[in-house]
Amino acid sequence: MNQIDIAREAIGLPLAERLEVVGKIWDSVVDEGLPSLSDSQRNLIDERIKMADSNPDQRTPAMDVFNELGRNG
Repeated sequence: MNQIDIAREAIGLPLAERLEVVGKIWDSVVDEGLPSLSDSQRNLIDERIKMADSNPDQRTPAMDVFNELGRNG
């Protein structure tokens, strides 16, 4: 069975089973180790952390973000 066949079969599963498959795949990825960040990705993260630290009054509380997304927590 190739990747296309596996994906097609997985997509045909009920939602709860698809979520279980996704969880198992994610767990296997985490167990193997996530890929390392590139220097440019690491630098971008560092820049954003510095911006957030230097402008704490411009931060948005997580609950506000969740509410805006319609996920109340």
